Amino acid sequence: MSHSHQSDPLLPGISMMQERLLVPILVTLLGVVLLTPRVASADARRGQLLYENHCTACHESVVHVREDRKATSLAGIRKQVVRWSSELELEWGPEEIGSVVEFLNTRYYGFGKVRKQ
Repeated sequence: MSHSHQSDPLLPGISMMQERLLVPILVTLLGVVLLTPRVASADARRGQLLYENHCTACHESVVHVREDRKATSLAGIRKQVVRWSSELELEWGPEEIGSVVEFLNTRYYGFGKVRKQ
């Protein structure tokens, strides 16, 4: 007696053939989501642009991940952004400073949610 065993599909209502096509697509999308940098909000994206245009000329991102980094809190990040934006005479207001702080915190520090000032 010949008996072929076919397992039940993982996704109810979808044929095995559809599942075989769908699962690799879902795994790929999950990978893209997990590997995408953690910068998501419009403020953080704006902060990233400001940072890349004005700050990376003098230092690499390594300053944010080294052991003796200057910023050890959200207030510390803000203090450094205010200091250097003033030093470079960028004339950034609270919105620009907040955006850069949000970007740096999201990308490198992870101290918690940035409050708007």
